[in-house]
Amino acid sequence: MARQFFAAYHSYLKATEPLSDAERGRLFTACLSYSMSGIVPELRGNERFAWPSIQSQIDRDNEKYNKISEINSKNALRRYATADDRLQMRATNDKEKAKEKNLDEDDPLSPRAKLDELEHFWKDVIGRQPSAVQSDEIEGWLETWDCELLHEAINAAAEANAGNPISYIRTTLDDWKSRELNTIEKWAEAEAKRDGMI
Repeated sequence: MARQFFAAYHSYLKATEPLSDAERGRLFTACLSYSMSGIVPELRGNERFAWPSIQSQIDRDNEKYNKISEINSKNALRRYATADDRLQMRATNDKEKAKEKNLDEDDPLSPRAKLDELEHFWKDVIGRQPSAVQSDEIEGWLETWDCELLHEAINAAAEANAGNPISYIRTTLDDWKSRELNTIEKWAEAEAKRDGMI
């Protein structure tokens, strides 16, 4: 939905100080018309000198508003979507990401394949399918963490019978990060030392 207003900044007072009341009135009307229709007004008085900077600000504000609206719209769709809708949205999103990264969706190393595999593992060890929010969190972890390490973190949450697996895994990953256990080899070595095997 288009914005029903434009923002009138206090700085406009300084910019329009040299103008007469009639010129300010025409400028204000031009701002309202432009923000509503997008049609650049024809200004013939001194107000035309103040117009370009105000027009640029209106354009920037509209662009920012449109971006926020798009994000909010996507979030609302996701929030109220059915499980099938979420799967469809994720598939579409993954295709777009694969195009951007030039990845084949069927590649076992693709982000989609890794996420699918982790979701199946989650279901096996936690005992239920991850929710959409949990899946989003897992997908975010995949950008930073190795898939094998995420297996171990999910497994740790299952063994601890964590009531909130996401919170438990988050804490686990923070701990591993602070100890620089960022590869499966480093993690395995730390585990072996803890168990007295080294």
